[in-house]
Amino acid sequence: MNYMFNGCSSLTSIDLSNFLTNSLNSINYMFKGCSKLTYIDISSFSKTFYNYLFLFDDSIPEEGTIIVKDETIENQIKKKFLQGWTFKYKN
Repeated sequence: MNYMFNGCSSLTSIDLSNFLTNSLNSINYMFKGCSKLTYIDISSFSKTFYNYLFLFDDSIPEEGTIIVKDETIENQIKKKFLQGWTFKYKN
């Protein structure tokens, strides 16, 4: 799923909560260039398979909402991007 939505500059929201991600090895820069994306649901993504630091690049908006599975994923993402985003949890 590397660069899956790369350059989707008109994408404003995406719900990937039904994606089956157990067998994935990499999601590097999945949302690279998504400069209008302000709502993301990745609540089905496993915390054990990914380096969430590389989901985004610096084109991501400064504010938005992201739905994640737990605090571990939130902490991984906030290390680099999405500092001003609201995180919500969904199991």
